[in-house]
Amino acid sequence: MKLLDNYRQKKLEDEKYFTSDFKTMLRILLLNSMGFFFFGYIIPQVTSSVLGKGGTEIGWVWSAQIFGALISSPLAGWLTDKYSKKLLVLLGSIGRGVSYLILYVGILLGNLETFIAGAFILGFSVALFWQPYDALISQKSYKTKRSYAFGRRAGLMGLGNLLGTLISMGIFITVTFYLPGNYALQYSPLILFFASNVIAGIIFQKKVNEDLQIDDEMKNGVVANPEITAIQDIIPSDSEKKTRKGL
Repeated sequence: MKLLDNYRQKKLEDEKYFTSDFKTMLRILLLNSMGFFFFGYIIPQVTSSVLGKGGTEIGWVWSAQIFGALISSPLAGWLTDKYSKKLLVLLGSIGRGVSYLILYVGILLGNLETFIAGAFILGFSVALFWQPYDALISQKSYKTKRSYAFGRRAGLMGLGNLLGTLISMGIFITVTFYLPGNYALQYSPLILFFASNVIAGIIFQKKVNEDLQIDDEMKNGVVANPEITAIQDIIPSDSEKKTRKGL
């Protein structure tokens, strides 16, 4: 019980160094990160088995994604300093969703050019998403806890990736075994990733306050997350526990 109380106390202490909307900001990554593994898996599989192309065309698809990110990264950095970060995250998230839908259409049409276009838009949108998102992480976490903040980001990304992999590969393997050649169902997880990214962007737009920054809230010793104050009153600190024992 003591270990649990100490753990909870430590967690509460840590939360003071993040804005009250920081958790909401992180949670959307569960939705945004679902398609990472599946996309990497289907590039060679679709290009060779579905589209009937070879290694050169597989390279084109990968290159399209990289080229999209190459163009978007410096542009996203410039836009992040000039315009609303929330809006850019929304655009990047919707762009990622649309790219999965284009990939799906390319598969159903058996069209390599459409598939390559989807990969390019994905690369472009991913870079457009992460630049403003990471800037907001820095603004919403205190400087002594910033590494922890990015570690939490990576953890939620990994969890979303795992969840998406289990769902998408479960569908893919099941359909491949029972309904081979049914590409509409086999690659239907791409529709799921389209929806999850769009929903994540909308949630971010509605729930995250771009103007709420940790540096403003930490001035004069003000607790950054006001919700923590009430909870801390319930769980006694170590000094309070010792005082009570003395009584």
